[in-house]
Amino acid sequence: MLCTVTTPDVRAMFIRAMVNTGKWTKEEAEADLKMINVPRLPVSLDLTADNWQDTQP
Repeated sequence: MLCTVTTPDVRAMFIRAMVNTGKWTKEEAEADLKMINVPRLPVSLDLTADNWQDTQP
């Protein structure tokens, strides 16, 4: 499953929804749903920029 999860409580909501479909157990849902850092954007907000050194934290 591919989705954007912003906070741990939203992650828990997704896991509950996955389990409620009957297609996943809680353990399978937790293993399948991974959290990663949101990519940083350049300060200029120009996604075509070659120089991404000016990213905001």
